[in-house]
Amino acid sequence: MQREAKALLKQMKKINLYKELSDDDIDKHTLYEENSNLVGKSDLSVALAQVLKDENQTDIPLVYNFNSSIFFFCKARMMDDALRAYRRMCEMKIQPTNQTFAHLVRGYYSLGMYREITYLWGDIKRFMKNSYLVVHRDLYELLLLNFIQGGYFERVMEVIGHMNDRNMYTDKLMYKSEFLRLHKNLYRSLKASDTRTEAQSKRLEHVQEFRKWAGID
Repeated sequence: MQREAKALLKQMKKINLYKELSDDDIDKHTLYEENSNLVGKSDLSVALAQVLKDENQTDIPLVYNFNSSIFFFCKARMMDDALRAYRRMCEMKIQPTNQTFAHLVRGYYSLGMYREITYLWGDIKRFMKNSYLVVHRDLYELLLLNFIQGGYFERVMEVIGHMNDRNMYTDKLMYKSEFLRLHKNLYRSLKASDTRTEAQSKRLEHVQEFRKWAGID
């Protein structure tokens, strides 16, 4: 594991993710990864395969190196480093992929950082608007489940709308079960006339919209 992690971080040096990254820093990152026991060997090996397959290969698109780095940091719950890699990727005009965003979403989910996932969704929509990204169903589903878990029902309905516009299948039973597991009584007896703020009124509207869509009484 030490050898794989060290190789990944040296790849990051090569693509200038950390211009001042020293060998000592590499050893510290590796030690953190091993002691934290957060990254399974098999998962890390898969993520690094494209980078380590041929050490002499120089024409691998940088997007694979970035995605491997982001995967490593997200699995280690080092989200500041993952976000730094993602931002560097964007600065270099390297197009993030579905895999890029899936790694970041899973990383934030592991820490319960649902608000940050809403920010990622904003980035995803901007890339889609500029025709730089075609979102796959797997990523939509990942976003949808996380927004349900985090209680962001306006975002839930946005994702559902995007999936409907693209004629993608949505597993209503799965989303219904997740809602009932976490939010069974959310606003169940609250009426619009009883809401105290505009924000609460809007949230009630989105929750009711989801209940109707999922067939929840």
